[in-house]
Amino acid sequence: MADVVHYSTSQMADPDLAAVAAYLKSQPTHAAEPAAVTLNPKVMAAGQAIYVDECSACHAVDGKAAPTYFPPLPGAAVTQSTDPTTVIRFILSGTQTVATDARPTPLSMPSYGWKLTDAQVAAVATYVRNSWGNSAPAVSAGDVAKLRRKVAKTPVQKPSARV
Repeated sequence: MADVVHYSTSQMADPDLAAVAAYLKSQPTHAAEPAAVTLNPKVMAAGQAIYVDECSACHAVDGKAAPTYFPPLPGAAVTQSTDPTTVIRFILSGTQTVATDARPTPLSMPSYGWKLTDAQVAAVATYVRNSWGNSAPAVSAGDVAKLRRKVAKTPVQKPSARV
């Protein structure tokens, strides 16, 4: 994906970006109506405490983050997906933006897999997925453990070097 961003989408002119956005918005969604989410208040409180300690410096206490630097969490598709895999993976392994001509210094989210237990990752993921108007199924420690094992077996791929 880094090559796609670096060599393609980051080079698009504004009219092309607008055309892609218009096309994507015109496509029908196949998402089912979300089911009512029942959350454990203790898990939400634990998740909030972890979020404030570990995440709020970049994403802000209200989840809105620093515009153009870090992604806002309220309303984000990745935080509200029925499948929590991406959120869990970001927390476990961290993530990094791709360097582009407009933003040559990539920004990073550190890995918390070394620091947080499966239950803690599940709590903060559940909190982020259900705060600031977000609504998504709770994440279990079992979900995290399963992905943690998978991530541990996956070799790290670094973005290709800029030419």
